[in-house]
Amino acid sequence: LSLSLSLMGSMTKKKAGGRKSGKGGAAASGTGWSVGLCAAALALVVAVGLTAIGLRGSDAQAHDFYEPDDVLYMSTKRCQKPTPGFRSKRVENTTPLMYTIENKAKVPVRIVHVDYDGREMPMITIPVGSTHSQTSYPGHAWRARSTVDDGSVNMIDFWVKADEPRVSIEPCREVLKRRPPVPADWAGYDELRFVRLPENATLPDGCTARSYLSEVPSSGFHVLCIERTDQPDGSTQTSVTMFRNGTGYQTTVNLPASVTNLVSAADYFLLAAGAIPNSKRAVQPAFFTEHGRRIKEFASMMEQATVFFFQGGSFIWPAVRIGHSVVIGNTTFPNSPTVIRTVSMQPRVFEISNFLTEAEADHVIEKSRSRLTNAPVATKDVDIGTDTDTWRRSNYYFMPSAGDRVVENIEERVQNLTRIPLINSEDPQVLRYDETGFYSAHHDYFDPDDYRSDPGFSRSIAGGRNRLATVFFYLNSLEKKQGGATAFPRAGGLPQPFDYKDCTRGISVRPEKGKVILFYSQLPSGELDPLSLHGGCHVASGVKWSVNFWIWNVPREQRLHGISKSVARKLDNPSLPLVADILSEHQAEQAAILRKQQWQDRMNAANAAGSHHEL
Repeated sequence: LSLSLSLMGSMTKKKAGGRKSGKGGAAASGTGWSVGLCAAALALVVAVGLTAIGLRGSDAQAHDFYEPDDVLYMSTKRCQKPTPGFRSKRVENTTPLMYTIENKAKVPVRIVHVDYDGREMPMITIPVGSTHSQTSYPGHAWRARSTVDDGSVNMIDFWVKADEPRVSIEPCREVLKRRPPVPADWAGYDELRFVRLPENATLPDGCTARSYLSEVPSSGFHVLCIERTDQPDGSTQTSVTMFRNGTGYQTTVNLPASVTNLVSAADYFLLAAGAIPNSKRAVQPAFFTEHGRRIKEFASMMEQATVFFFQGGSFIWPAVRIGHSVVIGNTTFPNSPTVIRTVSMQPRVFEISNFLTEAEADHVIEKSRSRLTNAPVATKDVDIGTDTDTWRRSNYYFMPSAGDRVVENIEERVQNLTRIPLINSEDPQVLRYDETGFYSAHHDYFDPDDYRSDPGFSRSIAGGRNRLATVFFYLNSLEKKQGGATAFPRAGGLPQPFDYKDCTRGISVRPEKGKVILFYSQLPSGELDPLSLHGGCHVASGVKWSVNFWIWNVPREQRLHGISKSVARKLDNPSLPLVADILSEHQAEQAAILRKQQWQDRMNAANAAGSHHEL
C-alpha cells in the first residue's frame, strides 16, 4: 500500500527524449506522472504491486527472526586510504591490455575507473570468490570499493601495468561482522564452500541446472536444484544444490526446518550467497520456474526440480554463452517457435529475428508518421544548458496501445518474451532517424546520483526502482553501408569509451525489419549495469525506423489506463501455456529455419491475396 500511495503522488513531469549518461543519456518517458487514481485503480496497483515486485505478497510473512532495521550483517572498516592524487596517467604505450581482477575479499567489490581528472566511473561489481577479466590501457587507474554499507570502504587502488596482468583484492584486516540473529538450524550459512561441479557429477532427478550455467558470472542469479527425500520417521528432508551466480560453483545444503515460506527462503539463500537482505528495497528477491513463471507459494517451489533465484526480484533470461539459443512459444505466430539467441554476455543482449510481421512494422510506421516530433532531452544535472543536438538527433512519438489491436497484440507478445508484467512498461516510443541522425552512447537506466536537483524524479527511482530491460524493435532494414546500427561499446567488459559516437568498439546490431533485441540495464542482483551503455550509430543514408519498449522492475501507475486488462492478466494465469520445452541448440536452429519458411509462406499467400495486412 505504501508503494501504491507513493505512485499516486504528484510527480514532476519529465520531457520526452534522452537523459544523458556520460555523453549520452537514458531516454525519459514523455507521459509524466498523473495525480490521483480512482479507488479501483488503486486496488489494482496494490494487488499487482504485492505480487509483481517481490516476495512480500501472497506467501509473505513478516521477518520472525530479526527487525527490518537490522539488515546489514557485515561492515568493513577502512582498510586502505585512497591514494592522494590518484587518477589515470597518460603514457606513450596505448596498446590495450587484458588483465584479471580476483576478489579474495569477504564482500562483493565494486570496480570503478578513475579518469584523468580524478572522477570515478562505476564499472562492474565482482562477487565474492569471483574473477573478472577485461581490457584497459597502461596507466589507467582503477579502484576497488566494498559494496557493503554505503560502498565507501576503499579496498585497493591500482594502475594497469603491462608486467602485472593480475590484481588480487585481499580481505581487509579489520572486519566487523554484525550478523542478524537467525534460527539455530541456520548455523554455518556463512561458512559454505562453493566448489566447481565435476563433469561426471549426477544432479537430482529432473534438475536441468547444467543448461543454464556459464563461465561468466551473473551477479545475483542463482540456480537451485531441489530434491525431497522421505525419511524413515515419516518426515521429508529437502536438500538444495545451489549454483551461485549462474556458474558451475555449487554447494549442497539440507534446507533448515525453520525455512517455511518464501521470505525466509529468500533470506536464507541471500545469506548463503554472501548477499545482504534489505527489506527496505522496493523490489524484493524472487523465485521463478526455469521457464520464467514467478513462484508465489512455498509449497509450489518445493514441487519444482529446478528453480531460479533472482536477488533483484525480476526474471532475466540466462545468457549462458554467446550463440546460445532457447526456443519459446506464443510470441509471434500461434504455435510457432521463437528463438532467443545470445549475442553478448556483458551486457546481456539477445536477438530475436522476425518478431514482428511486415504488416505490423508497416502499421506502426504509418500510425506514427504524422505524429512525430523532435526528440528533446531532459539532461542530467551536470549537463543542464548543453545543446542536446550534440548527442541526439531524431524524432519520436509515444504510441498508446489502447484500442489498437495490432499494437496490443505486439505488447502481449513482449510480455510473453520478457516474462515481465505489461504494467511494468512505458508506452512504446517510436523513433525515426533521418539521414545524419544518431544517438550517442547512453544508458537507459537513471542513476540516482545524476538527478539530485529534481527531488520529484529522485523519489520516483528511490529504493531500487528503475528501468530493467529494453526491447528494441527494427521497423525497416538498412544495409551495412547505410549505418544506423545499435552499438554496445563496452560489450565484453571494455572500458569506458572516450568518444561516445564511436561505433567501432564492442558489438553492433544492424537493423533488420521485424527483428528485436532484448537487453538488460540491470544485473540479476538488481544493480545497475554500466556495461549496458549503447547508442544509435550515424545514419549515412536513408531513414531508420525503430521502437523503444522500456520495462521497469516495478509497476507503472500511468500504464493502468493504457493496457488491455485481458493482456495484463495472461502472464499470471497458470492455465495458459507460456513456454515450449527448451530445446537443444540443434533443435533451436531447425525450429528457426522452419519458422522462417512459415513466415515466407504467409508472405507469399498475402501477396497472392493482394494484402500484406492479412498476415
